[in-house]
Amino acid sequence: MKRFLKLTNYLFYGFIVGFLAIASCTEEENPLVDEPSNGTELNANDIQSKIILQNASSKDGDIPPSSNLADLKIDKDTIFLVEGFKNRIRILHPDHGFATGSSHFYIQVEGADKYYDVKAVEEESNDSIAVLYMDFDPGDIELPFSFNIKFAPHDNTGTAPIDETGKPVVIEKKGDLSCSPSSPEPHWDWMYTIIDGEIESAPGFGRTTETHVTGCCFTDVQESVDCISNGFEEDEWRQIDGISAYNIDYELLNLSNGDISGTLQEFIQNLNPSPGKTDFCSGSLGYITNTNNHAFWGNYTYDPSNSQIQFTNLESRAQEVDLGELGTYTVYDKMFIREDFLYELISCHFLMETGSVEGSSIIRIFEREKRPSNNWYD
Repeated sequence: MKRFLKLTNYLFYGFIVGFLAIASCTEEENPLVDEPSNGTELNANDIQSKIILQNASSKDGDIPPSSNLADLKIDKDTIFLVEGFKNRIRILHPDHGFATGSSHFYIQVEGADKYYDVKAVEEESNDSIAVLYMDFDPGDIELPFSFNIKFAPHDNTGTAPIDETGKPVVIEKKGDLSCSPSSPEPHWDWMYTIIDGEIESAPGFGRTTETHVTGCCFTDVQESVDCISNGFEEDEWRQIDGISAYNIDYELLNLSNGDISGTLQEFIQNLNPSPGKTDFCSGSLGYITNTNNHAFWGNYTYDPSNSQIQFTNLESRAQEVDLGELGTYTVYDKMFIREDFLYELISCHFLMETGSVEGSSIIRIFEREKRPSNNWYD
């Protein structure tokens, strides 16, 4: 269960940590190198040993042949890494059938004589999406540097992998910028938020709260009812425990020609106390779920001398809510970026926002995307 910080409201209901860099160069003037090659000669085993993974064990030989029982997809067509920052990798697998909920993955650099068996991050994964984090220690390798890697999901029962996919990996040099925030692509996708050194939220992964609802049951007819209106004594009330959840599904920023526009989607799930939705006889919970879309915009300037962005004139969409006899009031869409936080481009593919709230340090990392969020690649 995620720990609660004082800045819970900040994280999910208000403002927050950020985003970075933006510049003035054009794609033609400063093309982004997708697959750099610097002539550094390393064998595949050396490269494999520099990959940093959580919950991983090393095995000799090659990844077992795939059974090809599923067509799994990954959320990146190229995996970019920069020293000191983890990349969050999501793998999409079927939500039913044999391949449901693959929780383990074989990972191997092409040509290496060992491979890793990695367990997905349990609290960030579900039956259809598995989450992994990857970092790389380049040591004295001249950067940028690239290689190819294979992923093969399996179910930890000793059976063959259910599929295999290969991806190029590019290690970027931190602070070596051959691009701008708007070029070659203006799209930036929020990847995760770090609070006091720990990853606290990411797309699809946020705050959960243990809670409960209370109701009563006419046992002779097995009918759920409200306790008070039906005259039940308090010792006859039934409590059903459950989990309420709040998370951001995605947050997408677009920076171009001095203008920023953004969208984010939030998901809210609460227990439903209605006896018509929650069965207090059988103990079956009902839920109230909402998916809300938010929009915001403003301006920015980019200083290439220090790779920093300054946001100004930030606004979010406003809507009038009618309260009948009480009149109307204005509701503003949520916006997490702020004019008073630090935003900097740390490489051509990563933006970082830093700030502090109530004594806690906040870092948010964004990754440059070729196309909008929630796309999947073979």
